[in-house]
Amino acid sequence: MIEHHFDWYQATVHAQPEALVLELLSHLPEEALRFDGKGFNSFKHRADIIVKDELLATIMHGGVNPHPNVKATGEHSSALANFLRFAHPEHRVSRADIASDFRGEHAFERSIEL
Repeated sequence: MIEHHFDWYQATVHAQPEALVLELLSHLPEEALRFDGKGFNSFKHRADIIVKDELLATIMHGGVNPHPNVKATGEHSSALANFLRFAHPEHRVSRADIASDFRGEHAFERSIEL
């Protein structure tokens, strides 16, 4: 059996940065916290969304791009992709990595035959 899922999802969203952060937080557990920091890659500001020391998403804004950029990696990528597809269908994907998990008897052998 092969399962495909996002391992990284990053997109530019046509929204106000603060509104996007608050919208994301409203869809997460109460214990989700926001930590602001310095942006990178030409962005001035960054907001990390964290639950129990685990980074769920990063929103970068300010600088040369007028719209915020949001990303999630690992197991949180698919949830971000689904959220953006529903809440902001006009978002522009800047990076999407797909992972394929092979499960079952002789999964390794089947994966190298592809």
